[in-house]
Amino acid sequence: MGRHSTDTEAGISAAVSLALPHVDTAIRHTCATFRSIGPAPAAIHRPALAGRPAAEAISTPADWSHLPELGSDHHRVDPRGLLVRSLRFLASGITADGELGEDQIEFLQSLGRDFRKFGIEDAHYGALALAIRRGWEAAADAAEPLRHARMPRELADAVDLCCHVMAVSAAEDAAAGMPATVAAKVIAAERRCSDVIVVRVQMDPPRPWWPGQYVEVNTPYTPDVWRYLSPAIPFDEQGLAEFHIRGVGTFSDAAVRHTEVGDVWVVAQAYGEMQLNPQHDAILVAGSTGLAALRALILDLSIHAAKPKIKLFYGAQSPDELYELPGLKGFASAWDWLDVVPVVEHGDAGSAHNTATRTALDELPLRHGRVADVAVEYVRDHPRWLDADVLISGGPKMIAYSAEAFQRAGVDPAAIQYDRH
Repeated sequence: MGRHSTDTEAGISAAVSLALPHVDTAIRHTCATFRSIGPAPAAIHRPALAGRPAAEAISTPADWSHLPELGSDHHRVDPRGLLVRSLRFLASGITADGELGEDQIEFLQSLGRDFRKFGIEDAHYGALALAIRRGWEAAADAAEPLRHARMPRELADAVDLCCHVMAVSAAEDAAAGMPATVAAKVIAAERRCSDVIVVRVQMDPPRPWWPGQYVEVNTPYTPDVWRYLSPAIPFDEQGLAEFHIRGVGTFSDAAVRHTEVGDVWVVAQAYGEMQLNPQHDAILVAGSTGLAALRALILDLSIHAAKPKIKLFYGAQSPDELYELPGLKGFASAWDWLDVVPVVEHGDAGSAHNTATRTALDELPLRHGRVADVAVEYVRDHPRWLDADVLISGGPKMIAYSAEAFQRAGVDPAAIQYDRH
């Protein structure tokens, strides 16, 4: 590695490190600059309550006031922390010749597609690059003793490169005919238990996803918040989608409480890589509404000629929260390749208030404990399943615990799939 390459990497690293303690200042100035100099937003959809049909048509925001602020609830995690980690990740991927690493390119490509939901298309990235430079300079201005510092050329070049990658990705997405956002009208809302709702929507136009993926969703109840939801059915060319939501936070609580037929949601990018191999038996472990992604995979598998053995462990806190068990029992009765094991941490079968759930539990014996522990115990008792694929879907803590439990049981880590979102 030559001296110039070393100096380039050191300069970028030092410049990023300088900005990190003042990242709040940097992002405020970046957003303010972009709002003042950026081209007008591209047309996007906005969510609306029932009775406001104009919201179903795509519209062009008058300004950038719809962009999330630093302190907003746009992300599941602290947005400041997310930004800091993203900056460190990007800086760590600058190669010796000033190029980006493969992982960083994939991250930026995804970000370019994602930002389209805010009305940011390829034509906006020149202004964004300039705004980022102004933001860094504001951060440097706050960092003694480097007042009035200019962004180093190496970092400015890296910013331009990052924005170029994002712009190309946005342009390719648009050229492929992929809409940035689609309106999704609620056509059914079923409250299955006190904190779970199943929502069916009609998208116009249809926006595709692969079974097992999750999509970005925006609702009128928390219009400044986007969340990831997994469709519970495979992509339907008519635009139908189904979401399972448990009230565990601002977005989901509001959706459970307020969703009504006729409301208009907005759906954007699809993410995730979970998939079933039709040639491999698989153990599926679902925690509560994490079932949705696995349900879509099961339904997709049902139309394939090759059908491996599938063992689904469906977990909840109590029998009442096994909201989809009657439907799963129907699947298991119709398909001899599918076995469903309901698991709860508390309560017995007779405590379920829902008649259909109690009836399903007459045929599907209830197990008790953590769903991962029950599944791992089954694998240990039936060693042939050690060679099966394992797919896990649920909350972050449930996923981490389950993956570790299967690895301790001897399952190859490469055979364990899950998405963190």
